[in-house]
Amino acid sequence: MKYRVKLQLFFNRLQRRYRVGRDRGLFAVSGLIRTTARQSMRPRGKTRRALRGRFRRTGSTGSPKGSPPYAYIRNGIREINFDVQGNHSVIGPRKFKNSRFFDRPVTNIHEKGGIAVAAGARRRYTARYPERSYMWNAVKTLKSKGKIQSRFNITLARSW
Repeated sequence: MKYRVKLQLFFNRLQRRYRVGRDRGLFAVSGLIRTTARQSMRPRGKTRRALRGRFRRTGSTGSPKGSPPYAYIRNGIREINFDVQGNHSVIGPRKFKNSRFFDRPVTNIHEKGGIAVAAGARRRYTARYPERSYMWNAVKTLKSKGKIQSRFNITLARSW
């Protein structure tokens, strides 16, 4: 008796399904982080310009240290985008073209804190900002709850 066995392995199909599932998982996790970061920034009733005199008297610069900054306008600092490229995803606030008041982007100032130099028409201003990391807080909160891993696993499993 002779037996002949033909074995076909579809590695290309398996790799394609894995790539599709990985990309879907990254999109889902990136969207989850973006939503959490946007929701952590609470809108404030008055604009910053209307509150300027009050800030000068009290010495307050906005939200407390360690908490996310206030969102004064709807599409300002809350305008967060994400992009998935291969095995990684980039999530963060959008840098607007006309925001050249400070020497570095406002989103970077809020995330890392420090001293910012603003150039006015006639003089330069320096301002100290405490660290108000809202992107890192969003990731840390989701990771401690186990939502990042579970969302990625569920999305990857559903793509099969």
